Amino acid sequence: MKNTIIATALYVGIYLSVNLIFSFLFLGNKLLTATNFYSGILFYLLILFFFYLTIGFLFRIIYDITASIGQALIFGAFAMCLFYLIDWIILDGLYWTPLHTLNFFDLWLQNGPMISEIPYVLIPNVATALILYLLSSNIFIKKDFY
Repeated sequence: MKNTIIATALYVGIYLSVNLIFSFLFLGNKLLTATNFYSGILFYLLILFFFYLTIGFLFRIIYDITASIGQALIFGAFAMCLFYLIDWIILDGLYWTPLHTLNFFDLWLQNGPMISEIPYVLIPNVATALILYLLSSNIFIKKDFY
């Protein structure tokens, strides 16, 4: 579990660092400040962290069940494609799914800080990550027991 959390933090940190550096170089500080980019990217850090943590826990659950990295990657990618299909094609973005909150950063940049919406975005992401953490640690403990 510790490796999943560290890998998630590193990936999100590197991804957002590149985003921040190139946005600053090409757009300039004045535009980034005017669009509340800096406060938005801090919030986006939390959203991405919990999103990728959920994917990492999903991968860990599949890996513990199949004992194969290849199968875990394939089934994990299939699950993410299925989530995407359900979210954007079947539900048409009407209901909450983990993918739905990734658009919140765009809304933040367009409409300014939406502080009142933060709990509604973070609580489902944290709850999803926590549920998958509990499932994956339970499966890991059962695997060690057998």
